[in-house]
Amino acid sequence: MTTLGVLFKTVRGLEELASQEILEKLSVIKLILFPYGPRGWIKCEIEDYSLKDVERLRSIIEAHVILREEEYDEGFSIDHFADAVVKEIPVYAPHARRITVSAYSSHRKPSQKEIQGALAKRIVKELNAECNLKNYDTALRITLLRRVALATINLEIQPGNMPKKLETHPTPILPPIAYCMVRLASPHEGEQLLDPMCGCGTIPCMAALEWKNLRATGSDISSTYISCAKRNAETLEVADRVNFMVSDVTELADKGVEADIIAVNPPYGIALPTQSEVGKLCNAIFDLAYKVLSQQGRIIIVTPYPQLVEKAADKKKFQITNTYGIREGELPRTIQIIKKLE
Repeated sequence: MTTLGVLFKTVRGLEELASQEILEKLSVIKLILFPYGPRGWIKCEIEDYSLKDVERLRSIIEAHVILREEEYDEGFSIDHFADAVVKEIPVYAPHARRITVSAYSSHRKPSQKEIQGALAKRIVKELNAECNLKNYDTALRITLLRRVALATINLEIQPGNMPKKLETHPTPILPPIAYCMVRLASPHEGEQLLDPMCGCGTIPCMAALEWKNLRATGSDISSTYISCAKRNAETLEVADRVNFMVSDVTELADKGVEADIIAVNPPYGIALPTQSEVGKLCNAIFDLAYKVLSQQGRIIIVTPYPQLVEKAADKKKFQITNTYGIREGELPRTIQIIKKLE
């Protein structure tokens, strides 16, 4: 079967699947892409992008996940394909009650109307949801290429969920990247997320904003940044779901902190850290994780020095299970997912 996994990781691939739509946007915004697991991409759209313009984020984030891909041949059935697609929707959008379906086909049959009708019928019957509304919770796109039938679901943070201005660290982690770190951790209801070097609290705030049943904690050695984090939580109206404390990372275990997810962007002041500094930060994170992380816990780190994280993880008996490359302006970084060795 033809696979489109690699295609989804490139701007060119996006242009091929939705050429005019994407090309129109490329003239006015900077497009940042990075993988969403093996089955899709993450797209961040930023207007007049610079680190000083975090408050000018548009369309905060979209995650396009491949629900289904099948070889398109003479035996292809849109009804069979629609059945399979609709069964997967609750995995990614369990609370969606208004779903829109867009369709594109390079073939005469089935037509766009037939594709949308097949999906709409099943969405109403199987999911008890409405279909083809302008005001929707999530969106499906069905694309029939020359050889492949493809269904993708679009998950996004609506722009209205973000305020016009957040207070930031001198070298902030952008809200879309913080959001993606949490999503890639596959959080479950009732789990505890900890950012032990939280700065102005972007990661815990994004976790509390989008995962209502996830408990989030942030700590930082700087009381100034913790005050900033608390103000951001108030701005986002999540202060009741996220806890911030002033603490050195080495003291958290003694304070009874526990975690299922440690999500962290190791701080580095106003410039990129030296390799020695990164190594020390990584060792501190893994020492903490060894003490506070649950049995099924995982660590998510974003860093410009993935090889140093790998070295520290190996030394501290942790295993890197996934690595995702990201583009943030001209600065290449990686998101790494790490678990304890059995």
